[in-house]
Amino acid sequence: MIRKNKPVATLELTDHVLLVTLQRDTLLEDGEMEQFQDFFAQALSAHRREAVVLDLHAVEQISTAAIALLLKIRRKLQDFGMKLKLCCIGTDKLVDAANDRFSYEIFKVLDLHRLFDITDHPGQQVARILSEKAGSSSQTAVAC
Repeated sequence: MIRKNKPVATLELTDHVLLVTLQRDTLLEDGEMEQFQDFFAQALSAHRREAVVLDLHAVEQISTAAIALLLKIRRKLQDFGMKLKLCCIGTDKLVDAANDRFSYEIFKVLDLHRLFDITDHPGQQVARILSEKAGSSSQTAVAC
């Protein structure tokens, strides 16, 4: 179900890090994925940074097509020489592969935990640490 009044994601920018926080609890339907893909492509072209932190704390359900989208994003960022870090794919999420419930366990079953840099720390904390390592201090927030 697409909630038109709730943004698909928010952006927070530092000099070196682009933090993208998904705001929807599901990423299942084609419309949701297209909306996120468009949002991400616009954010990336407008705000190229050294690293992208993708915070998935709100996401409880994800489709296999959305996992494929994450793989595409990872490949694209690698081509640009950018790092990708996924946040909040934790063991506290529901595990139900038959219904595409989102979990780190699904990433382990698919061996995706070897491809992605994954942490359970909140996206803002990870982005702040990466920015401080790079010597950045300014920050801007945007919702789309």
